[in-house]
Amino acid sequence: MTRIYYDQEKQVPKKIRDGLDNSTILIHNDNNELISTIAPNGAITHYEYNKQGEVVSIRNPLNGKTTLEYDTHGNLVKKRDANNNTTTYSYTREQALKSRSNALNQTSILNYDEKGRVKSYINPNHQSTQYFYDKLDRIKSTKDAISNSIEYKYNNKAQLQAIIDPTKNQTQYSYDKQGRVEQEELPNSKVVEKVYNK
Repeated sequence: MTRIYYDQEKQVPKKIRDGLDNSTILIHNDNNELISTIAPNGAITHYEYNKQGEVVSIRNPLNGKTTLEYDTHGNLVKKRDANNNTTTYSYTREQALKSRSNALNQTSILNYDEKGRVKSYINPNHQSTQYFYDKLDRIKSTKDAISNSIEYKYNNKAQLQAIIDPTKNQTQYSYDKQGRVEQEELPNSKVVEKVYNK
């Protein structure tokens, strides 16, 4: 079982402990921004922010630096990794993500319906995944280019209860009294538990 522990006051994750009792520490600043993570082996990753609270750089344990750039709306428009590979992003007039192009000039595209919901995703190989919604505008299912479907089920409180993949394996969610995800059970029976106020 993997457990995620949350800070009592800030309600941000402070530690992740896996089933082998290995812990990753997450450190936040006074603005609740994640500024560093410490892996079980002691490796540290650092995060830097601008005045708008946007991550502008990530420095990995080997001192490699990823930089991120944003437009005036706060949308990520460019990411350059430690190997100088650049990924660019474009957006619709409504500020929804429209496309993503990587360093190899491979582009993926998102299309939206009249309600602003994702209608389809087209990957760099021009294969399309379709999105379907219920009467409450919740995602109901997706279907890819070879008709593999993923289904989404909800409980009577409109909370996501299960995700069913094309092989009928399920990821299930349970919630606490405050409506927060308390437990996530993966298809391989691995459980992720979130511990609040500890």
